[in-house]
Amino acid sequence: MNKLSHNIQELIQAKRKIRRQWQQQNSSLLKFNQAIKILRLALREEQNQGFQNYLSELSATERTDYSLWKTTRSLKRPERSIPPVRLSDGNWARSDEEKANAFAAYLMKVFSPHEEQGLNVSHVRPIKFRWNGVKNTIRLCISPKKAPGYDLITGKMIRELPDKCIKLVAYIFNAIM
Repeated sequence: MNKLSHNIQELIQAKRKIRRQWQQQNSSLLKFNQAIKILRLALREEQNQGFQNYLSELSATERTDYSLWKTTRSLKRPERSIPPVRLSDGNWARSDEEKANAFAAYLMKVFSPHEEQGLNVSHVRPIKFRWNGVKNTIRLCISPKKAPGYDLITGKMIRELPDKCIKLVAYIFNAIM
């Protein structure tokens, strides 16, 4: 986290003091609102100044590892926020490991083998993907004109996969099933 300047820390302390006075003595709410407004403006100004300093140090040379182009690329990407996950006990999972454990526990609770439900699955034949079926599905269902997703793989790229890659995709599908 960025360290706050001495001025911002003083404004935060002043705002907290005014809020305490307002809560304890029911004094003027106007002072509290003004303190909040002044703090927000100061924070915004400090953030803008820090960003201006950062931008002034950028360069498109090899010596600076092309920092200008890297920053431009990162600013153009959409920002993806990953929210926390609520656990079964009501708490929140924030780290990746906690989220993975929560997801695993959920899947174990929801999915169980068919034998436990009293179903006879011995007669069910597993689906078998053949590479030519995968190739036909790609040719018929994937439009080359659609925009790529976050992985930047276009429909045209998938349609132009060589047969060897399509066989590997069919193998992966069969391994999943």
